[in-house]
Amino acid sequence: MQEASSDMIKKIGIRIPSWYPGRNAIIRGILYFLRKNEVSWQLEIPRKSDGELPELKIDDSWEGDGIISFRYTEDEIKSFQERGINLVNISSVLAPNVTTIKPDNVQAGEVAARHLSDLGLKRVIFIGRSNRDYSSDRWTGLKGECDKKGIEHALYEFDVNALPQHERAAFLKEKLSGMLPELEYPIGVLASDDLMAGNVISICKQLEIEIPKQVAIVGFGNNPLFCLTHLPSLTSVDIPSTSIGYKAAEAMNALINGKTYPAMTEIPVEQFKMRTSTNTLAYHDPRTKAAIEYIRAEAPRRLLKVQDVCKAANLSQSSLKVIMAKTLGRSPKKEIDIVRANTFREYLINTDKSIGEIAYAMGFTASEDASRFFRKMMQMTPTEYRKQHK
Repeated sequence: MQEASSDMIKKIGIRIPSWYPGRNAIIRGILYFLRKNEVSWQLEIPRKSDGELPELKIDDSWEGDGIISFRYTEDEIKSFQERGINLVNISSVLAPNVTTIKPDNVQAGEVAARHLSDLGLKRVIFIGRSNRDYSSDRWTGLKGECDKKGIEHALYEFDVNALPQHERAAFLKEKLSGMLPELEYPIGVLASDDLMAGNVISICKQLEIEIPKQVAIVGFGNNPLFCLTHLPSLTSVDIPSTSIGYKAAEAMNALINGKTYPAMTEIPVEQFKMRTSTNTLAYHDPRTKAAIEYIRAEAPRRLLKVQDVCKAANLSQSSLKVIMAKTLGRSPKKEIDIVRANTFREYLINTDKSIGEIAYAMGFTASEDASRFFRKMMQMTPTEYRKQHK
């Protein structure tokens, strides 16, 4: 990064709550933009230091050139803008007259719907929050994908955010305890966020509703605080936090230099982390279930051939092709490739393994073969993908 004189360096505040699961990844995305584009900013980021650093507050008395924040109050927006401070919002809760970078929440619903469909589920519901645009967008995505696939779907919305905080838990317990036993199982559930999904898991356990056999549950946010502390652990659609951070920095850089930038940018949502809450297959045909289970168990670690799947499921190639087209809407080879690509992505995001080490773990004959496969599936190299998402 080029050195800049102190009078040229802009002071940018970054305000993201410590509880937000994508906080560090968003900051990494901002730093990646600065390095890549040789931009120098003085960053001010509130952080806990047990009193070893001076307390920093980015409130309506803060002075600087710009703020990238997870939500603003209307009074803050007015105060900041009156003083010429540029603002970028990185929350799905829209801020009036503020440039916003947010996940594509419609696409998030589509991703969840495809996952639940791939489990063989024929009924899916959305449990959301009334008067929250991000919740209604995720429902829109789920509904559209279910319509395409001929899956029954229904919407349940609760105006929990309108209540005082001390009343919310009891309210959700009452509502969920009333609706969950009335569902026809097996069924898939997409909750508006990981917090709502955690409530669904808790009530199912209290009512002795089996997860995932009777109810398969997906959240949004991939927050370890909720996803990994529940039993069973929660499958969740991932927030593209690094990309949000990068685009937020790009937007801020444009604004502080007097350039225009789109009022809203939606970042593609493509990934989810599968855990125990959806570790099920609801297919009635044992041969279909055997074929899919075999692919998902074996494809991540070796170069699986369609003939291997036929042998494991006791099916001819023509029968397997018909079954896979009917249940998943794709060929056996395509399903193998998708499972392997998803495994590759997991390695890139969640480990520091080299491409050669990943290739060895997945049974590729060489790292060059692994890279060609990944580029074919993802339209970018493994290195490019890791930079964008890790």
